[in-house]
Amino acid sequence: MKTYYIGTDAHKYSTTLKVMNKNKIIRCEEFATEIPNFLSLFDELNGKIHMIIEESTLSGWLYCNLYDKVENFVVCDPRKNKAIFAGQY
Repeated sequence: MKTYYIGTDAHKYSTTLKVMNKNKIIRCEEFATEIPNFLSLFDELNGKIHMIIEESTLSGWLYCNLYDKVENFVVCDPRKNKAIFAGQY
């Protein structure tokens, strides 16, 4: 079974995400922020999914709706990431 890592940037109307497998970005997606869109993507991947999302008002909603569909769900605080907080990439 393959393992996928999904980095997610969720906003009220749209979500952008990148899917990684074996240290390579294999997919970039942008879609409406609706649970069926996430579930459809998860079904297509058919493997273990580790999802990372920035802390926001949507992160709790996504966690409640997706936590049982992913292997690991991580909510990170951007203020604790020096590269993001300082505006350095």
